[in-house]
Amino acid sequence: MAELSLDQQRALALSQARLRLQDADAAAPSAAPGEGVPGQRRTWSDVPADVRQNLPGSAQRFYGGLVEAVTSPVQTAKSLGQVALGAMRRANPGMARIADALYKPEFATQSDAAFSAVLDEYAKNYGSADAVRDKIAEDPVGFLADVSMVFGGGAGVARGAGMARTGRALQAAETATNPLSPLIVPIQVAGKGATTAANVGYDMSDPMAAAYLRAAAGQGPEISQALRNPAAEFVPGSRPLTSQLAATAGSPEFAAFARLGEERLAAELAQRLQGQDVARQSYLQQVSGAPANPVTGRGGALEAAKEARGRTATAAYGRAEPEVYRSDATFERLFDRPSMRDALAWAESVAKEKGQTFSIRRPEPPAAPVPTGMLDAQGQPIMSTPAPAAPVEYSVRDLDRLQKAVRDYVKENPKGLGKEERSAILDTRRELLDWIDNQSEAYKAAREGFAAASEPINRMAVGRELQNALVNPLTGEASRAGTFATAMVNAPRTIKRATGESRFSYLSDVLRPDDIKVVQDIHKDLQRAEAAETAVRRGRQADIPDISKTATEAGAPLGPQVSLLNRAYTLAQNIYRRFEGRVNREMAEQIARDLMDPQATAFQLDRALRREANRAKTVSRIEAPFRATANALRSPTLRAAPQAMNAMNPYEDPFRAPLEDY
Repeated sequence: MAELSLDQQRALALSQARLRLQDADAAAPSAAPGEGVPGQRRTWSDVPADVRQNLPGSAQRFYGGLVEAVTSPVQTAKSLGQVALGAMRRANPGMARIADALYKPEFATQSDAAFSAVLDEYAKNYGSADAVRDKIAEDPVGFLADVSMVFGGGAGVARGAGMARTGRALQAAETATNPLSPLIVPIQVAGKGATTAANVGYDMSDPMAAAYLRAAAGQGPEISQALRNPAAEFVPGSRPLTSQLAATAGSPEFAAFARLGEERLAAELAQRLQGQDVARQSYLQQVSGAPANPVTGRGGALEAAKEARGRTATAAYGRAEPEVYRSDATFERLFDRPSMRDALAWAESVAKEKGQTFSIRRPEPPAAPVPTGMLDAQGQPIMSTPAPAAPVEYSVRDLDRLQKAVRDYVKENPKGLGKEERSAILDTRRELLDWIDNQSEAYKAAREGFAAASEPINRMAVGRELQNALVNPLTGEASRAGTFATAMVNAPRTIKRATGESRFSYLSDVLRPDDIKVVQDIHKDLQRAEAAETAVRRGRQADIPDISKTATEAGAPLGPQVSLLNRAYTLAQNIYRRFEGRVNREMAEQIARDLMDPQATAFQLDRALRREANRAKTVSRIEAPFRATANALRSPTLRAAPQAMNAMNPYEDPFRAPLEDY
């Protein structure tokens, strides 16, 4: 006989082994599984009893195969690889021929044998209804493992097809039939217990950091950034509180927590709040000027500016008032306007009140011609035209008094002037002023000097009015942000009350750009302070850490301590606090001082955040083995491995060797 190749020798050995095994099975006396009575066929009614009888052995076979698969990962991977390679060769003969040319011949033989063994085992177990019944009765654990893998595959297909509800149902069925599920729950419970113990340990070691994190409520980075904001001080020297800055980060809980510490240092808190008021007033003095001294009676910057303007204006107007100018046609046309006629009476009345003469009169119409008593050639009376009167001359003092009377006429508005009529009268006054300026250079210079001196006075007067809105003039207490905002929004009213002028509509008409910035900065500072109070009230309704309890936990050298994050305090903790624990006043004061300083609070909060990151890493490392084990037990591979290994070694008789040994 010609020498056989290695593949042929291997195939021959496997065939002979199978024949010997089949002969041995045929020689054995046949016995149906039901009750072990020879010749009796198993029925479905026998299955429950058989399951109870065979369950221990089935479990030993499945879990033993699992242990073998886990403890021998290299051999398991090799065996599963052979099965997979055999399946690929069976499904794609063309690829199998290519693989035969690349790999050793024994690889093909071993993979074909491995796949055939597994395929034969599943065909034997599920090839008919009787086979399924026998599989359930003889190997219930293996049957559940096979069924759970079917459910798992179906769940994946259903989810891929968009049938979410069906996928969830099949997934639940997979979990219910998975023989490894009883092992998953204890592992998960053990993992949760380990992580809980780690979390409690972290909180016990640093309850102050735990309190900071709890108060931050997941907004730690945002709060820290707000506390360190270099542009947080709107008003120079105002020193915003930690609670105020925390409120800008949108954290009412941390604002309330910080206020607990601030209120613990009540005297210092009052000084800080008063210091903010003083800083705002001092900042606003850039607009309003130095205030008057109520003790010495010395005037402030506004009063000094008014006095200087008065001295300069008196001298300038004094030089212009004696000048006299003749009326002309332009002036006489102005006299035809109703406002001038009404203002003329006002001006004369003011002059009389001052004991002065007033020379301006309404121009008389030209005299009408009169008969001479003689007749012309036609017998008509000869008329005589009187000589025109000499031009009327008016002093600058009376002209100035007249334009002021027109101004007062509009300001007092005795007749309820409409908007259009009011505007027309103001135009008449401007025309009158232009006429006087054209007549008298000295008067024009006096008016321009007065206007220039009035600009800083108006600016300081508006600043004083805003100062009254910033501080209650009756009580001296700080006003609310709304009062200051109202003074800003109602600019025409504020300016008129400050200057007496109604010709301005916006603060920018009177204030300089840097003055506007001062006012806006103060408004933002007031708004932040008021918003902080609202946030603190909201935060107090939440479950925020208590400073005294935190200090007790941080300062206690021994005794049971439960995490501040755990709201359900135990009886042992309460007993310890009542009889052994004492509030560490020094620690509580230190916490309060940290909370009073935004920079110190940011440092403590950053430390707590770093600690939390380390805690998360530590807890993750502790939890990882439990999670990985639970996930592995859910994997179909861990169920398929013992099933495949058992299928490739289906004989439990120790005197019979597996196929690979033949």
